[in-house]
Amino acid sequence: MVQEFDSIKHLLASVQSINERYAAVRKVYEESGVQYNIFNVLGLASSEVRLHSSILASLFNSKEHGAGDEFLRAFLKLPSLNLPEDYMTAGPVKVEVEKYLGRKTKTRGGRIDLYLTDGKDSLVIENKIYAGDQDHQLYRYHNEVPTAKLVYLTLDGKKPSDDSLGDLDPEIVTCLSYQYDIIEWLKDCVRFAANLPFVRETINQYIRIIKQLTSTDMPKNTEIIELISKEENLAAAFAVKENLDESINSIMNEFIAELKVRLNGIGSPFTCITEPRNWFESYTGMQFSHSKWSNVVFATEFETVGLRQMIVGILKRSHVKNIHELDGAVELSKSLGYPDRQKNYSWFYGNPPQSIPVNWNNAEVMRSLINGTMISRFIEMLEIVDKSSEGLEL
Repeated sequence: MVQEFDSIKHLLASVQSINERYAAVRKVYEESGVQYNIFNVLGLASSEVRLHSSILASLFNSKEHGAGDEFLRAFLKLPSLNLPEDYMTAGPVKVEVEKYLGRKTKTRGGRIDLYLTDGKDSLVIENKIYAGDQDHQLYRYHNEVPTAKLVYLTLDGKKPSDDSLGDLDPEIVTCLSYQYDIIEWLKDCVRFAANLPFVRETINQYIRIIKQLTSTDMPKNTEIIELISKEENLAAAFAVKENLDESINSIMNEFIAELKVRLNGIGSPFTCITEPRNWFESYTGMQFSHSKWSNVVFATEFETVGLRQMIVGILKRSHVKNIHELDGAVELSKSLGYPDRQKNYSWFYGNPPQSIPVNWNNAEVMRSLINGTMISRFIEMLEIVDKSSEGLEL
């Protein structure tokens, strides 16, 4: 046991030394402007409709960019799609975003993220960045357009849930990934846009957004990979991996406990009502009650398992049926810049302030939880929310 512990300490020390050198590479990336991205500036990186479906549709549409049908032809030739050579005539293809199929039931209706058809052949693309599957989603689309090729597009190419498939045979659904299929297709698009500089650079920026979302935007640290791959280090590496999630859970729960103490100590009107929990379950988050609010709480939530894609907002309490019926909550959401999502009856939410990262499963954020930096950022955020809520009935 002592020998294993010494091996772990030695491995961690070696990794830390390499990481310090690697930090210099990250700094060069930041200072060179490579990380600057207009889609991040506009807060669109994870928006399925406003960014991802829209930009894919614009590239599929031969009339929008000057490259004709080259982009669409390249997409239809993706090996993962496995389409016949004569499937869909690229030229006259109609492209629709959020195609409405009628009122949603168990078997029909809903909205298709991306729909392509030439009148003979069709593609139905369900586009998933972080949102979960809806009830019988692919099953409903198949019933509405039974001859269409069903495509399930996600960041990593995962399969749709049984809930989405319903009684549908999973074999008729084609899974594509942004990380591999879409990035390779976009690289082809960059070549086709060689003489279209504005289009080319827009596609390059979009590629970088996908790499950020799939955590492939930085060069791999080959030194650490080689170090861990050595036979004498494997046991220590696996021991670290097996205990990392528990360590993160401990850090998160200690952060919550300390945040409660700090809020009470400064006389904040907010109280953190979140209890210790497993932070690697689905839809984890924090909730804060306010001394003057009876119908809503302030809340955060990680939309993706593993402390990823945090959103923040105003969440209704259980006795409230529809948050849109609370004039104070509507007004506060506007003041804080949260989009009005009419179909969501539970809360108004948006991105956290720039000082609070959306993805927490990394060393930098964990350090900020331990050293108190994140507590200060949360207190500052809550103070802004409190000030914005003055005079509102909540």
